[in-house]
Amino acid sequence: MLPYLDLALERRPDWPEYAIGMTLLGLFLLGVFSPRLQAFGPVLCGPRPGARPRVALTFDDGPDPETTPRVLDALGEHRATFFVIGEKAKRYPELVAAMHTAGHQICSHGIRHSWSLVLSPWRARRLTLGGLRALNQVGVQDRRFFRAPYGLMTPPLMSVLRESGITPVGWSLRSWDSIHPGPADTFAIRLAQRARNGDIILMHDAPEHPGGRRPLGIEATATLVRTLTSRGFDLVTIETLYRGDEAEASPETGTTTIGGRTARRSRGRRRNRTARTQTAAGERTLERDRFARTP
Repeated sequence: MLPYLDLALERRPDWPEYAIGMTLLGLFLLGVFSPRLQAFGPVLCGPRPGARPRVALTFDDGPDPETTPRVLDALGEHRATFFVIGEKAKRYPELVAAMHTAGHQICSHGIRHSWSLVLSPWRARRLTLGGLRALNQVGVQDRRFFRAPYGLMTPPLMSVLRESGITPVGWSLRSWDSIHPGPADTFAIRLAQRARNGDIILMHDAPEHPGGRRPLGIEATATLVRTLTSRGFDLVTIETLYRGDEAEASPETGTTTIGGRTARRSRGRRRNRTARTQTAAGERTLERDRFARTP
C-alpha cells in the first residue's frame, strides 16, 4: 500500500501520512478478516435468538470420506449445516447425498479452499459461482447461503454475492477446533457452555487439505451435541435461523432438489420435541427413497 501512497502524493510521504495509510490498511484488513464487523455489507453472523433456545452447528471444509461420516453419525437425528468445498463435493457425491438424506442443509464454501480467490472480482466470481456449479452437478440446487474460505469478506466478493442474491454467512461462536489441542470432551463441554441462544457455531468436518491436521471437532461433535441438548438447545439449520420463528410457525413448504428429484419438507411449527423427531424421521425416509430411485 505504501508505494501506492507515494504515487498518489507524487512525493515521499511524511510520517503522519504513513501513519494514516497504515491505519487505513489495518482497518481494511480488520474488515476482511472479521466478518462480524460487516464492514463491506451485511453478513449473517448471529446470534439470532429464537423463542426456544437454539443454535446452528455449521461444518466447513468437507466432505471427506474418513471424517464426514463420523460427524454425520455423531449428529444423529439433529440438524446441522455443511459448507462444502465444490471440488470435494464432485469427488465424493455419495457423502453429499448422505448429508441430504440425514436432513442437513448443504451450502457452498467455494470451489476450493484458497484465500487468493477473493482478491479480485474475477477470482471472487470464480470462487463463488464455480462452487455453486459444482454443487449443482451433484444435485444440490440451494444457492441462498455462502461462506468464504477463512471467512474472508473482501469488497469484490461481497459485490459478487450481492449481484447473485446470495447471503454471506459468518459465525458468532468460533470453536477453533482446527488448532485446539484437546482433549475432545473438555473442548466440547467448554464450547457448549459458551453457547448463547441464536449462535452460529463454526466447526469443521474435514481437514482443510487432504492429509492435513484433523480438526478436533470431528471427535468432539457427539459430546457437543449431548451437552447442547442437555442445556435445552435445539440444533437448527442456517435457513431456520435466518427465517426466524415466524417461518417455523407458518405452514409454508420448502423444496430441496438433489439427484434430480424435488423433496418437500414441512416447516410448520412442532408442538413438542417428540413430534419434531417423528416428522423429521418420516421426511428423511421419503427423501432417501426418492434419492435411491434417481438414475
